[in-house]
Amino acid sequence: MAGIIFDTSIYINALRRRDLSVFSQTRIAAEEGGNEPLYLSAVILEELYVGAVNNKLKKLLAKYENNFGNINRLLVPNQADWTIGGQILSHVGRKHGFETVRRTSGSIRAKCYGLNERMG
Repeated sequence: MAGIIFDTSIYINALRRRDLSVFSQTRIAAEEGGNEPLYLSAVILEELYVGAVNNKLKKLLAKYENNFGNINRLLVPNQADWTIGGQILSHVGRKHGFETVRRTSGSIRAKCYGLNERMG
């Protein structure tokens, strides 16, 4: 079974709407009627911590991190993942412009860094 990684923008949009339900999910409904496991990337977690402006949010993130660690779905890219990801993002930037890389790097990272292979 594959899995799903939410981009940082999903979490940010939920926080802006004051909808914390996204932080209680560990599975996502799939079109086929089943559900897919949700994974958390350490890269996305880091991005969320950067914007955590109060202790309530920091505690929420710590709990979310622990939950995914406990169910073995916290993904941490290794050195090779970062190298390959950087090379692919560089190629995308040269071909489509680096503004495209900036706008889409979160979702591209999840694919570039081999996280999909680790989920399957």
